[in-house]
Amino acid sequence: MAEKEPKKLGRPRKEFSKETEEKVAEAALLGCQNATIAGLVEMDVGTMVNHYSSLLQKKRKQRKYELRLKQWNLAENNVAMAIFLGKNELEQRDRHELTGKLTLADVFLAADQESELAGAIKNLDKTGDGKENED
Repeated sequence: MAEKEPKKLGRPRKEFSKETEEKVAEAALLGCQNATIAGLVEMDVGTMVNHYSSLLQKKRKQRKYELRLKQWNLAENNVAMAIFLGKNELEQRDRHELTGKLTLADVFLAADQESELAGAIKNLDKTGDGKENED
């Protein structure tokens, strides 16, 4: 009796072409998200990420490098564009530092302003129209 060939289970293996790889590389370099790239190459997101993860990482690093280079060149002529690229693409942020140091003059100025405000509030008439009482 002849032996039967075992049945192949599951779906056929996905073929990965050079053309698909080029599309993935180009889209990653443009900054597309994984779901967008997977849709472009008509592939499940998980499959695309599993197969092309190193390529995605490489092209995204290349994108950041090229953006930094362009930012450096643009900074000479267009500061606003350099700031925009830095904040939106390279995760650069403004740094606000608080020293926590108060001088005695700051304290007196704040107290002076507070007492002036309290006096103005007391002088409001009962109708609340902001006119001072003339008693």
